[in-house]
Amino acid sequence: MNSSSFGEFAFDLQARQVTHLGERVHLGSRAFDIFASLASRPGEIVTKDEIIKSVWGSTHVDEGALRVHLVALRKAFDDKGATGIIRNVAGKGYVFAASVTRKPPLDTPVQQAEEGNLPWPRRPLVGRDAVLARWAHERHRLATIVGPGGSGKTALAIAIGNLLRLEKKVFHVDLTEARDEGDLLSAVGKALLQHSRTTLTVARIADAVGDDDIMIILDGCEHIVDDVATFAETFVASTGSAMVLATSREPLRSLGERVRYLTGLDLPGNDDAECLEASPALSYFLEEALAAGAEINTADPLTLRLAANIARRLDGLPLALELAAHRVRDLGISGLDAALHEPLAVLRFGRRTAPERHKSLRANLDWSYRSLTSEERDAFCTLASTERTGSRHRRIDEEAMEGLISKSLLKSSSGNHAWFLSEASAQFAAELVAKQGRDNFGMPGMPGRSPHPTPEMGSEPRPS
Repeated sequence: MNSSSFGEFAFDLQARQVTHLGERVHLGSRAFDIFASLASRPGEIVTKDEIIKSVWGSTHVDEGALRVHLVALRKAFDDKGATGIIRNVAGKGYVFAASVTRKPPLDTPVQQAEEGNLPWPRRPLVGRDAVLARWAHERHRLATIVGPGGSGKTALAIAIGNLLRLEKKVFHVDLTEARDEGDLLSAVGKALLQHSRTTLTVARIADAVGDDDIMIILDGCEHIVDDVATFAETFVASTGSAMVLATSREPLRSLGERVRYLTGLDLPGNDDAECLEASPALSYFLEEALAAGAEINTADPLTLRLAANIARRLDGLPLALELAAHRVRDLGISGLDAALHEPLAVLRFGRRTAPERHKSLRANLDWSYRSLTSEERDAFCTLASTERTGSRHRRIDEEAMEGLISKSLLKSSSGNHAWFLSEASAQFAAELVAKQGRDNFGMPGMPGRSPHPTPEMGSEPRPS
C-alpha cells in the first residue's frame, strides 16, 4: 500500500481510499478522482481543464459537472472538521491546501492471482462506496445481491470481485441465457475448468476446486433460481473455502445465504436546498447526460430542481437514469421531466453494446415478467387493472403477491405496508392488460393487504 497523510487524514490513491482517524471517508467515484488530481499535487494550482481531463479523460463535460462533485468532496471534508482543504483560485483553478506526508510503498507488493476471468470495471462505480466498504469487512461464503432490474447488481458484484482478486481467483459466470441445471453446470464448468462437458455434476466441480481459494460470481440467476440455489448450497458445503456471490431479482433461499438488497442510488431531497446538493443519483444522471452530448446549465437552480425530480421519479435506478440521460439532448431537462408520464416510450435508447435486457426500459421489464409464474403474471396485471380503473374490490392471491415482492417488482411506500407498481411497471402491465384483454380476473381475496396504494390507505404519492 502506498499511503500518504495530511492532518488527521490518510489516503492511498492506488487503493482509492481516504480515512479519518482510521475510519473510512466515503467519497463518490468522481469526487475521489478529483481529490486524487489535487492531492497528488499539494500546494500547486491545478486548472479546471487539467482536473476535467484527469477525471473524465476525452469525454467532453462542462464545468458544471466538476462543480457538482467538488460540492460533495468539500462537504465530506467539512463534515470531518477540515474546512478549506480545497481552495478556489479565481480564474485559475483549485489548490489542495494541506501539507502532505508521503510514505514509501511496501518492499514486497501483493501478487495478483494469475487465474480467474473477472473483467476490470469498465467505468467507476457511483454511490456504492458504503456497500463495498461493508463487504470488505463482512465476507460470507454464500451471498446474494438482490434488487430490481437496472439497479446495478452486476456492476456491484464485479466491483466486489475486484476487491478480492488480489487474494483469490475470481470467476464471473453469466447465467442470463441459462435455462436449466445443465446450462448452469456447463457455464460454471467452462469458466472454472475450461470445458463444458454434459457429464459435469456439482460434486465433480467441487472436487476439482478442492481447497482452492476462489470466488464464483453467478450473475443473473432469476430464471433458474431453484437450480442455482441447489448448486450454490451444495458447492459451498463441498469445498474448503470457496465463495459464491450471486445476483438475482429474488433471494436464492439457500442454507447459509446472506442477502444484500440493492436499491437505487441515494436520491436528492425534496426541498430547494437539498435539490441543489449533490447526491449519487443526481450526479450520475447529470454525468451521463453530459457524456451523451447534452448541454446542461448546472448552475441554474431550476434546471437542478427538474433534474432532481427526474432522479426521484426513476427511483435512482442506474439503468433508468442512463436511459433518461440519453434523451436530454433532444428533449431538454424540462421536456424529459414532462415526458416521463409515459416512461416506456421515452426510456428506449440504451447503449448499442448493452445486453438486450438493458437496451430499453420495456426490455428490462419484459425480462422480469418472463421470470414470473402464471399466478404472479395474473397478479401483476391485476394490479395495473385495479389502479387504472380505480376499482378497490379486487383482491390478489397472497402467495402471488409475495412472489412479486420477492422478485423486486413492487415498491414499498414509506410509513405503511402498502406495495405498488412503479410508473414504468404500471404502464408495462397496463399494456399487457390491453393486449390480452384481461380486464377482469376475479382473483381470490387477500385479507389485510391492499394490492395498490389509495388515498384511504395513506399511500405515498408519486412525484410529479
